[in-house]
Amino acid sequence: MEKYLENHLESPPLSQKEFNSAKESQKELRNLFPENVLRNLHSEFEYRENDTQRIELQEGGSLTFSYEMVTPELINELRILFRDVGTSLIQDLENGRFRRISKFVIETGSGRRLDFSTLPVRNIFFTIDNNDWVKNIAIPEKGDVIMYEPPTTFLGIINMLHEIGHLVDGQRMNSEDINISQIASNEYAQEQHSLHILPSKKRQERFDLVAEVVLNEERNAWASAISMLKPVLSAFDISREELLESIHSVSLTAYSHDIRQARIMQGGLIKVLGEIAKKLF
Repeated sequence: MEKYLENHLESPPLSQKEFNSAKESQKELRNLFPENVLRNLHSEFEYRENDTQRIELQEGGSLTFSYEMVTPELINELRILFRDVGTSLIQDLENGRFRRISKFVIETGSGRRLDFSTLPVRNIFFTIDNNDWVKNIAIPEKGDVIMYEPPTTFLGIINMLHEIGHLVDGQRMNSEDINISQIASNEYAQEQHSLHILPSKKRQERFDLVAEVVLNEERNAWASAISMLKPVLSAFDISREELLESIHSVSLTAYSHDIRQARIMQGGLIKVLGEIAKKLF
């Protein structure tokens, strides 16, 4: 387990201190992406209750997407699903801050096409006034994706495909794999905020196992996203190499940072105080 993490954790493109600072602010972390990843594909865009938009891309390509209000029936489904994790999502849905994508098609000038209706996703919901992108989630049991960012930037599109990548990964799993994935996800989230007084080798080994499952799933989801986007990548102002660099240097590095920090916490209070002392002196 430890060997896997050593081989697959990313090194920050900045100093550890600079990356720590950026990680504390979602806006600053987002700004680590290059401009061609963050750029709005449609500079003047106002969301209505429902609409269809066509955005011209480079080299004769285009993005056509339709959206609509989220129905009360779908909101109720999500209310039941998220009843144990707070009400902010449901409040935002009820207040009209989300839309549901009913069509999303990317075409290149040469006729290559990515139609999201062919992908294994039932519903994609997105916020119309938020860029809280680290909250994006896939819901494998429903086949749904919730995006806390609009799909009008390249980053929004690749993040959306990343969440669909989690659905693709979930389809490959058997019941035992799904159970392991759910347990690992829950334990990983808990350990992000846990400080233990004393070190424990057994607890450290358990966290390494959990972190390996989570990191592997993230890498698989990104691999799926890149594979889905590859046929139409020429419609965007970004090369495959730049895309890979962005994913590794920001998205996967953020996960690697969190895993490293949590591993320090596993060492107990004395180790944590030692790490704080290193930063101060």
